[in-house]
Amino acid sequence: MRLRLLISENKSAAILYSYLAQHMDASCGAVVASQELLGEETGLSRTTLWRASKYLEEVGALVRFTVGGSVYAYALNETEVWKSWDSAKETAAFRTKTLARKSDQPGRVQRRIQVMLKDHGEAE
Repeated sequence: MRLRLLISENKSAAILYSYLAQHMDASCGAVVASQELLGEETGLSRTTLWRASKYLEEVGALVRFTVGGSVYAYALNETEVWKSWDSAKETAAFRTKTLARKSDQPGRVQRRIQVMLKDHGEAE
């Protein structure tokens, strides 16, 4: 239903929403990606992506967190992701599927992932 509504109200938002839904990690409802990657994959300009994500946030379909630079973590409908977020929790943890291009700062993406994995292993 949400996708049909988005298609009728804001086609760019529907394109972004459907792309994110297709690439979300099913266990948590979140994905991390740069605006450049999303633009290449969806055919939307950077400005249109920003407007689409802002619209999706305004209608309660998306939560977006800045990871760094033009990289964001996107989560669809926070009430579905953060079960009881409004009454019991101030924060939430997300496991994400991260989409990255090799050309995005060569070597840096791999180093960040290695650091994240190391930190995750130490925490467990």
